[in-house]
Amino acid sequence: MNTIEFGIPWRSMRIAYWGNFQQNVGGMREVLEVPVKSSVNDGLLPAGIIPLGFALNTLLAVGVLLGATEGIAFARRRVRRAKGRCAACGYDRGGLANDAACPECGRKAS
Repeated sequence: MNTIEFGIPWRSMRIAYWGNFQQNVGGMREVLEVPVKSSVNDGLLPAGIIPLGFALNTLLAVGVLLGATEGIAFARRRVRRAKGRCAACGYDRGGLANDAACPECGRKAS
């Protein structure tokens, strides 16, 4: 039995196969397009997940999404403050004291 491990950027999945399966040096596309044979001795069998690679890939994806989301929120708050608005809700703070709470959402100016 032979195995092929793949994943981006860390190897996180494993496929086991028997027979004359030829892996092209070009990459994963050929691995994923090979149909599973009905006979156990002739085809591919999904052998499972590589736990450390799967966890690292998941953490990387969550970090990228969280960073993008927080970056957008940070930029929005900064632009609102620069325009004299409440950073949380965007209410116009014109005429209010600098330390007064926002009349719309109740947050203190920071």
